[in-house]
Amino acid sequence: MRLFNVTAATVGLLLASGLGCAGMGGSEKKSEAMAAQDQAQSQYQHAADAQKQARDEQAKAEQDNRDVAKKQRELADAQARARGQEQKAQQSQADAARSGQAAQQAGAEQQADAQRLQKRGIDEQAQLQQQRQGWSKTQELSGKLLGASEGNLQVRGDDQKVMQLKVNESTAILQDGRLVPAAQLTPGIDVRASYQLVDGKATALRIEATSNNGSGTNPTMPAPAAPDQGQQQQLNGQPSGDQQPK
Repeated sequence: MRLFNVTAATVGLLLASGLGCAGMGGSEKKSEAMAAQDQAQSQYQHAADAQKQARDEQAKAEQDNRDVAKKQRELADAQARARGQEQKAQQSQADAARSGQAAQQAGAEQQADAQRLQKRGIDEQAQLQQQRQGWSKTQELSGKLLGASEGNLQVRGDDQKVMQLKVNESTAILQDGRLVPAAQLTPGIDVRASYQLVDGKATALRIEATSNNGSGTNPTMPAPAAPDQGQQQQLNGQPSGDQQPK
């Protein structure tokens, strides 16, 4: 936009020119000077108005530029936030995918562990069942007595294997048909035992011993009398009738 700048000096020259003409031309020149002065003032006012309009337009243009710059900043901020949110969404999706894979893998491992535990339980149950069957099964042993004590007998079987037999108050121990304590058995005599496996140990149910002389008595000594009921209970580790707890 072209701007007009009319100064007071220009106006003064116009006025001076008009006055000079008035002096030379008399009253006729005076009217021409007044007309010129009016025209100069009109031009001055027109130029002032043009300058004001130009300033106003310039101010509007600057405001528009500021508004555009503000909108551009807001747009840039919005775009930056949008990009950041998009990256966060992508990261969240990746994390969710990894979590899903980890959960799936953990579930598969837990299922495999459960299957292993189940199989182990089945195997242990079967093994326990076999042990129970072995405990309840009565087995026989024949051989020579190697040693005897209150709680154990050591027997060499016919297959020459040595076995430890556990005896208790429930074990029936007979020598030549008579009940005797385990400590009375002498090494070298023939024994036949029936036993069961309890906790992996052979527990004797019944021991039948036969003296080497076949009669079960010492030929130089009389045969002992058969024990009465009280003696049998004592030999079996049970209190007699007069020893029952009150």
